[in-house]
Amino acid sequence: MNYKVLDGLKWIVGVLNRFGIDYQITGGLAAFWYGSKREIYDIDLEVSDSDVYRLSEICREHIIYGPERYVDEHFDLLLMTLKYRDQLIDVCGIDNMSIRGLRQMVDLRSAVNIGGYRVVGLGDLIAYKKLLGREVDLIDIGFLE
Repeated sequence: MNYKVLDGLKWIVGVLNRFGIDYQITGGLAAFWYGSKREIYDIDLEVSDSDVYRLSEICREHIIYGPERYVDEHFDLLLMTLKYRDQLIDVCGIDNMSIRGLRQMVDLRSAVNIGGYRVVGLGDLIAYKKLLGREVDLIDIGFLE
């Protein structure tokens, strides 16, 4: 993991912990901790929808997108993107999230502790990446299974 990712991660998790916001890390960074070797582009976090809005007030000077509903061929969710020292951080709301049209039921209590960070469980991460099926997800799955 490069310095920029680590710096951004320490910053955002410090904010989350300071304000008592439950979260889990997902996406490429979670895959990295489980053994994927591809480069990490951004930090993906999942929080409750109400906490996306709380964070928007706390981190307003770092917002480059949202918070607003984001819909594309893969996702339909509440999204906010932050930029901290050139590191992108996507904060996704879990309360009304769909992937490829399938409603997702995310339980932040099932996150596991890896290196002091709350990370999505391996089984949940693999299922998420299989459902998405993008090229980066298939690369990660190759390392994770």
